[in-house]
Amino acid sequence: MTLPCRGHINIRLIYKSIYILSFGVKKVHKKMQDECRDVPFRKFDFIKLREYRKAAGLTTLRLAELAGVDQSIISHYEAGRKSPSIETLASIAAACKVMMDDLMMIVG
Repeated sequence: MTLPCRGHINIRLIYKSIYILSFGVKKVHKKMQDECRDVPFRKFDFIKLREYRKAAGLTTLRLAELAGVDQSIISHYEAGRKSPSIETLASIAAACKVMMDDLMMIVG
């Protein structure tokens, strides 16, 4: 399985990645195990969030307003204390004008 090219979101790959992130590689349902074998393990990259937010010229308050969350939540994301839900991640990516994949890092 190949990664989606820039500018194209492969929804199936995203959901498989989220499934693996949510339940861990060892607990992946047996039926999905073979399908997900080639899906890279991804993790939210809080360092990139701060970089992209600043590059977009957004304050934490403005980003929070655009993403529909509290400013303290954005601060928690940027400090690496919490990870956003897929919906919030999509909102943050849209506000920063980047792909969701840009806010993730491949682990392993």
